[in-house]
Amino acid sequence: MLMDSLPRKSFGQAADRYDTAVFDEVESATIDSYRLKPCLARIDRAIGLDAILDQPTDSPAVIDYFRSSFLAYSLFHSLQGSVHLAVNRDGAYRASGCLHQPREIAMRIRRLRPEQVVELGCGRGYNLAYVARRHLRREFTGIDITPWHLAMSRLRTLCCRNVRILKQSFDDYEPDRASLGLVYDIEAICYSTQPDLLLKRIARGLRPGGEFVTFNGFRGPGCETWPESWQLAVQLIETSMAVPQFHTTEDWIGWAADAGLQLVEHDDLSTAVLPSFLRFKGLASRLFRAGPLRDRIRGWLPRKTVLNAVAGMLSAETFRLGCHRYAMLAFRKDEG
Repeated sequence: MLMDSLPRKSFGQAADRYDTAVFDEVESATIDSYRLKPCLARIDRAIGLDAILDQPTDSPAVIDYFRSSFLAYSLFHSLQGSVHLAVNRDGAYRASGCLHQPREIAMRIRRLRPEQVVELGCGRGYNLAYVARRHLRREFTGIDITPWHLAMSRLRTLCCRNVRILKQSFDDYEPDRASLGLVYDIEAICYSTQPDLLLKRIARGLRPGGEFVTFNGFRGPGCETWPESWQLAVQLIETSMAVPQFHTTEDWIGWAADAGLQLVEHDDLSTAVLPSFLRFKGLASRLFRAGPLRDRIRGWLPRKTVLNAVAGMLSAETFRLGCHRYAMLAFRKDEG
């Protein structure tokens, strides 16, 4: 098993090389004090790390991931239909934190006054319905590829005459040139297989002064120098969520600049989403406890649901260590 080859490394030594606030809490603890390696060991015993890493991350895998996770998201995350993280700046988890992202988008719509707004990866319509009902004079388009998400989005926005829902991959979406005032996504474009080209298409579709806003997960800087166990945890999380690979904020900022988009705001929300991950870990850890009953339960559940629990088990630790981050990035197209 992969766990046999994982090296032990001093947490204090790593703290000298990684720029993350979590090290303020502990000065001389080891990586094991954050329970990363014990989590890896429990997952390895229950599923096998190699089996997880062999999972595909292409478009059919993404569709299958959200289809299989539909019930789990509803029961354990948000009955209201949110499929994104709650932002709780005070450190205490509340489901109402899922409104942070659509409220931010609604605020930008009030400021920008765009005639046309597009959400990439509209999911179950949670965000789209929120902003469309508050801005009835604006036209909204939501695109997605997951059939269940599309059905839920259409149902949720049924009474919103200013909304249209399209079945399309955002990697294939080509908006009319200079037609859009605002394009946004909430935890969706991490599934793009061509993020640099996607940003160029977004930039072509934005009118001068228009904005692109993304709320997303990112890798922390310097991942190639992290201890092996950290890198393994990152790969397991990304693969279990059918994400090809999270990129750094610097990657996205560079691609945006090449596309003609200027960064106007960067809000690091990593600490604010940690309560969500701690909650997910508490739920997921029950599934990975040893015992014949747990083995049967894992056997009954859809494969993708069990894999989703892998991300829930590990994400709190990778965020604490700075391996993963969560942020809002806002870009503007030059008016010149």
